[in-house]
Amino acid sequence: MKSDNQVLDDVVVIGYGSKNRKSLTSSISSVKKDDLNKLSKTSSTVQDMLGGTIKGVLVTQNSGEPGATMTVNVRGITSPYPISTSLTANNAPLYVIDGVPMFVDSNALNPLMNIAPNDIESIDILKDALATAIYGSRGANGVIIVTTKNGRKGEKATVEAGYTLSIANPVKVFEPLNNQEFRSLQEEILRNTMDAYNYDMANFTMTTQYSMMYDPTILMAYGNFEVDWNTLMYTKFLGLNESAFGKENINWEDETRNKNAITNQYNVSVRGGSEKTDYSFAFNAIDQEGLYKNDNLETYSGRLSVNTDITKRIRMGALLSYSYSKRTSPSQESIMAPDTHPWLVRPDLPVYDENGDYTRLDKGSLYFMPSGYVSGPNPVALLNRKAKYESDQFMGNVYVDIELLRNLKFHSDFTLASYNYDNSYFSPSYLQEIWVGSPYYAQLTTNNSKYVSTSINFRLDYNYHTGEHLFGAMAGYGADRSRSTGGTNMYQGFRMMIIWIMWVQHSLY
Repeated sequence: MKSDNQVLDDVVVIGYGSKNRKSLTSSISSVKKDDLNKLSKTSSTVQDMLGGTIKGVLVTQNSGEPGATMTVNVRGITSPYPISTSLTANNAPLYVIDGVPMFVDSNALNPLMNIAPNDIESIDILKDALATAIYGSRGANGVIIVTTKNGRKGEKATVEAGYTLSIANPVKVFEPLNNQEFRSLQEEILRNTMDAYNYDMANFTMTTQYSMMYDPTILMAYGNFEVDWNTLMYTKFLGLNESAFGKENINWEDETRNKNAITNQYNVSVRGGSEKTDYSFAFNAIDQEGLYKNDNLETYSGRLSVNTDITKRIRMGALLSYSYSKRTSPSQESIMAPDTHPWLVRPDLPVYDENGDYTRLDKGSLYFMPSGYVSGPNPVALLNRKAKYESDQFMGNVYVDIELLRNLKFHSDFTLASYNYDNSYFSPSYLQEIWVGSPYYAQLTTNNSKYVSTSINFRLDYNYHTGEHLFGAMAGYGADRSRSTGGTNMYQGFRMMIIWIMWVQHSLY
């Protein structure tokens, strides 16, 4: 076997500085530059570029929704506890974007959406104890270090622009029952229910008395039966009760699905440098349609970096980035509500009634409540719900490098990160489930949260080469501080606020 010197000479970012791969004994993986170039053309987020490219890193797509996060496991499942309500996730790795540490919350918009894949210079993953040695407990689940591109000294300004158009459709869709299949299924259910009811009547016990209630009229809302009123048992099933079923043949999947969902992705960058200074500016925008109608995501982000040599021994630099994301959706759940999955809704009722209003679905149970006791909106009506998610994120980093002596360097940096998240969910009164005799109101829920973190680091690096030997030492001090606040408001009928919650959390590392 022969060693690949080109790979061994690769520079790997390890958190505090960078090293040649051949000088490392830790478990560090990197995405190859060739793979980065290929993946940047087909990926919309950093997480998209991780799936299947690095051994030992499991990436799971949780949802096909616009802006949805992925589950990334670097060191396996380290905690059995569920994700907390803060910006941390128990099994999620720590992301370090240009020196700024952050977690990705699965309950919010994905902040990694704001980094254009073609602006990424390198992705390195710390898998072992090195991660905790550098980042403390935050790195217990591994660390993913993302470095974006900078300009180069002595390079003329280069402008790059790109546009990507993609069309999304589900790989597999459910094939719901048509009207005739639905009616045949209901007949089978009613026959089986009739047999079960008669069996319980013939084997009467106190347990079944309260489970079945022994009321033969309970099935008559949906079917026609002959009944022996002396024994309260069914004697014959005569067919469906036509008044309980419609004649339409609606495919609710087709009514709610957004066919050929289009995603537009734009990016432009300007990079260059002089003898002492290099600079880079990048802008990225995404306009993505969801697989359901009225679902859309917009993101805009810009990044600016400048590095300059003040003297032969002093180098300074700054990185500023800002991003804004907005998503509008008809649902606050990850998919349609469980009781109104489009592929589970009866096909025999029309979308609109004779008055032009949305047809309401009968949610009565064959066993627990009569038909018409409770009703709810159909899937097309639910598309009129309004869920809005907005976030803006700012990251700034300033550093200075000083060569104190030969082989001895001093590094200092200060980082500020701010992440604001707001969402609201409005459901009109006509979309509420209606119970007979119960009032119903329009509902509005708003949430907001703010996360701010600051970090300051000082470091001394000493490296000495002699022949084939390398001696290195590092000493440093770092302090991180974070503060998160949030609030929740709930309104009903727009007459009073029924609940208000606020939480404040401090963290010092």
